[in-house]
Amino acid sequence: MSDRDDTQWIALALATGTAGLVVAAAVALAVSSTQFDRDAQADTPTASEAFGAVERVEFEPGSAALSADANEALQRTAEVARADGGLSVLVLPLQGPNADAPASALAEARGRAARHALVANGVPPQRVIVAPPEVAGDPDAERMGDTVELRLQ
Repeated sequence: MSDRDDTQWIALALATGTAGLVVAAAVALAVSSTQFDRDAQADTPTASEAFGAVERVEFEPGSAALSADANEALQRTAEVARADGGLSVLVLPLQGPNADAPASALAEARGRAARHALVANGVPPQRVIVAPPEVAGDPDAERMGDTVELRLQ
């Protein structure tokens, strides 16, 4: 073999080895990304866990009417959301663990009342998200069923 053939052979071997390393790295990255996606999906939070709690709006049992305290909490949340134009407000109606259809409907009505108050206090409607009612994960869950949580995103 001539020196030129030896140089070509070495260049070809280096190119083949480099290509093999690139393919191996791409496969390793794909496998680790897939595992990361599976782990992320397993740890996907519920709507209530995904947002930071800001305020809790309390309602009288059986009522969707906003009290003076509820209006104050809604005004405070609206002020924060307006001050940072990038924030959205998640309205999360809570219900007790034994909620039936009427209790779920009441929780939804409370969510709509809170949304209406936030919009009336200057939060753009497209930045107020009302989630479906969730079962309160609190030891005093029955009492928490008279609550709507307001969270900023």
